[in-house]
This record gives sequence, C-alpha cells and structure tokens, in this order.
Amino acid sequence: MEKTVQIFHSFKESEEADKRYHQSLTPGERMEILQELITQGSQHEVEQGFQRVYRVVKLKES
Repeated sequence: MEKTVQIFHSFKESEEADKRYHQSLTPGERMEILQELITQGSQHEVEQGFQRVYRVVKLKES
C-alpha cells in the first residue's frame, strides 16, 4: 500500500476525502487493509500483552 500525505483546510474536507477514498477501494483492497491491521494488532498484543481492567461501580437506589 502506498502512503501519501494530504493537507486539508477543514475537518469536513478531510472527512469527505476519507469517504471518497474508502468508496474507491475494491472489496479485495478493503480485505487487504483489514488483514494488515489485524497483523499489526497481533504483533502489538504479543509485545505488550493484555492487562485485565475492571471497575465495580455501586449504583444508588432511587
């Protein structure tokens, strides 16, 4: 995948460009991007591991 840099003058302009880009992709290209993200995430998980996080919140009775 070729990486490019674009400069936008507003968030709206940026979002519209993202939408046009994603609409221009073929299903195969979308799957390739998904696979790349999964691979990157898997490598990151192995390096850092997961930490269990939880929080118990007591609710007030009305």
